[in-house]
Amino acid sequence: MPAPMSSNLVVALQIVTLAALSGCNGAEVRFLDFEAPDVEFSVSSDPRPIAFGISDEEVTQGASVASTPPPAANSSADLIREAINACEANSYRRGSIDWTAIRARADTMVAEGKSSDEVIRWVVAQLDDGHSSYLNAAEAAKVRDAGAQGQTPASSGPAMPPSIDPVGRLVEGPGGTKLGYLRVPYLIAMERERMTSYASRLAALQRELVDAGAQGWIIDLRRNVGGNQWPMLAALSNILGDGAHGSIVAPDGSRMTWGTSAGAAWINEPTSKVFALDAFAAPETSRLPVALLIDQRTASSGESLVVSFRNRANTRSFGDPTAGKSSANATVTLQDGSILNITASALYDSAGRAFGGPIAPDVAFNLPAPTRETAFPGSDGAPDKVLDAAAAWLGGKIETDAETPDSGKPGTEGQSQADIRRN
Repeated sequence: MPAPMSSNLVVALQIVTLAALSGCNGAEVRFLDFEAPDVEFSVSSDPRPIAFGISDEEVTQGASVASTPPPAANSSADLIREAINACEANSYRRGSIDWTAIRARADTMVAEGKSSDEVIRWVVAQLDDGHSSYLNAAEAAKVRDAGAQGQTPASSGPAMPPSIDPVGRLVEGPGGTKLGYLRVPYLIAMERERMTSYASRLAALQRELVDAGAQGWIIDLRRNVGGNQWPMLAALSNILGDGAHGSIVAPDGSRMTWGTSAGAAWINEPTSKVFALDAFAAPETSRLPVALLIDQRTASSGESLVVSFRNRANTRSFGDPTAGKSSANATVTLQDGSILNITASALYDSAGRAFGGPIAPDVAFNLPAPTRETAFPGSDGAPDKVLDAAAAWLGGKIETDAETPDSGKPGTEGQSQADIRRN
C-alpha cells in the first residue's frame, strides 16, 4: 500500500442521480442530501472527489469534498481545454489514449461549429471505460439546486428497473438439502429510515431462513443496478464475515478500503462505520457455502458486492458477466460549473486483484441481456436455469461437506482463488 499523503481531509458520502450518464440530453437530474458519519482518509493536497459505487444509469454514490462555487468560464475553448486536461490527469486509461489526437480532433470540431457541450461529451466517450460521464452547467445546476432544497432523487431520463424489496425463501437442493435464497435488490436511498428498513429486512430474512434449517446461501444480485451499497454490505456482513472485502486506489495513490463487521459497513477501519444497524438480527453464517447469482444488469454497487464475495471461501458465482461498472470515479467541477465524472480507478478485491470492467461468473450461461422490462427470472413461471444450477452445486457442496467436516474452516488464506473455489 502506498504511504498516505500528508493532507487529510474529511469527506462525507453522498448520492446523486445522474440520468445523463447514458447521454440523455435535457434529463432532469437531482441531488439527494443526507446526514452520515464523516470518514477521514488520505487524499492529495489538490483533491478530487472519488465517486464510489456508481450505478450504470442514474445513481452516483461517492465521497465529496466541499468547495466554493466555480468562477464563470472564460471561453468555450478554455472550457474544452480544461476538460481534456482533467480527463488526461484522472482517467485510469490515460496511458493508452492519444491525447495529441484528442486535442487535434477537438480543435477541428470547434472549427466545424460544434458546441463545447458536444465536444466535451465526445472527449468523455473517447475514455471508453463505460463509466465516465459529463453534466453540463445547466444539468449540474439542477443537481446543486435540488440538493439545496433537500429533494429526493428524481429523473425524467430512462426509468430504473421496478423497485423490489428483499426476498427470502427456502429452496430445496439435492438430497433434500435446505438452501436459503436471498434476493438483494438495488437501493436508491440515503434516508436513515429507508436504509435501516432495507438492511433490517435482509437481516430478519437470514434469521428466519436459518431457523427454518438453511444450510447454505443463494445470494441473488441479478438486476441489482447499484445505488447505496452500505446497507447492502451491512445486511450481508454475517455472511461475508468480519474484515476488509475490497478497495479503490485514488489517482494520487491513496487507498480506500471497505469492509464489514457484524451489522456494519466501514471504510478503512472497522471503527469508521458508514452504516450500522443498531439491532442486528442476522445469525453468524460466514462459514456456510454461498452461490452468487449475477447478470448483465448487476452494476456499480451491485458489482462492489460481487467483488466483496470474490475471496470468500466456499463461494461460487453463476449467471453472466456483470455490467462492467466495477470502477470508481473522480469528480471534477469545471470553471463554468459543469461536472466531469472520470473513471480513475478499478475496484480491487481483498487480494489486490483489479477489475474495472465486467466481472465474469465462475459458471456462465450466455443468456440474452435483460432489459428494464424483462421479468425477474422465475417470476413469470419460466424455468430459472441459473438458480437451478446454483442450487445443484450448493446442495452437492453441503452434502460433500457433511462427509468431510473440516471443509470450509479457516485456513484458506494461502490458497489461490481457484483452489478455494475447487473446494
